Amino acid sequence: MVPDGSRHHPRNRIFDQRRYTLSFGLVDCIDKLIAASGEVHHSRHENFFRVETLEETADGVVTPISYYIFMSARKVTKPNQEKRILIFVESAYPDLPNVPSPHSHKNEAFVAVLGKKWVDG
Repeated sequence: MVPDGSRHHPRNRIFDQRRYTLSFGLVDCIDKLIAASGEVHHSRHENFFRVETLEETADGVVTPISYYIFMSARKVTKPNQEKRILIFVESAYPDLPNVPSPHSHKNEAFVAVLGKKWVDG
């Protein structure tokens, strides 16, 4: 574990095999979110998150789980290169009993969020 969070709300960031294994599916989750024009939820930290239902296999048993993906996005413009939107995954973790569920302020289509970043920068 390593320190994470702010000075006012410190917490330990947990790195474990389960989170590591689930992280291999992040790109697929984001690709599906874009293709399906799925909704994301805005958090109070000016980022957004998505709750995906994934199937996790442990000891031969397949179980559906809730998986939180926290992201931010920004437009990148470099001279003589195409404009791009970079999506940063800030954190991703399965629903855990000792971690509070995130609260959202509003829902919005992920492609709409990316479109605003493209127009507004």
